[in-house]
Amino acid sequence: MERYLLNYLLDTDILVNLLRGDAETIENMEQKNVTVSDASTSVLSIFELMEGAYLANSERELVATMDLINNLQILDLNKRIASEAGKISSSLKKKGKSIGIGDILIGATAVVENKILVTRNTKHFLVISNIKIISW
Repeated sequence: MERYLLNYLLDTDILVNLLRGDAETIENMEQKNVTVSDASTSVLSIFELMEGAYLANSERELVATMDLINNLQILDLNKRIASEAGKISSSLKKKGKSIGIGDILIGATAVVENKILVTRNTKHFLVISNIKIISW
């Protein structure tokens, strides 16, 4: 099986599923021969994960979240991503659509970095032109 090293951008929902031990997500990763250390995520997803871990008020959840984060390639925001996000946002507003700034920035990261966005929230991202999406 071909391996697409670091070609997957894991959305927050996929990372949460991994933290919860979701069998379907784990099986999909195994079928694609992808490990967490092979994948990347947006710094926005790190924010969302950490927010959830702190809201849970559980040391065990915080440690598990940090362990997951420490094994991922994290893509920071930069001016190319911010510019693409502005383009996406304005295009959606002109069409009367909205998906939220976090998803716009995550989607823009996938587009600019030429990554395949792995998410179960496909409806949020399908409105973004030129995005590659796979649902696990």
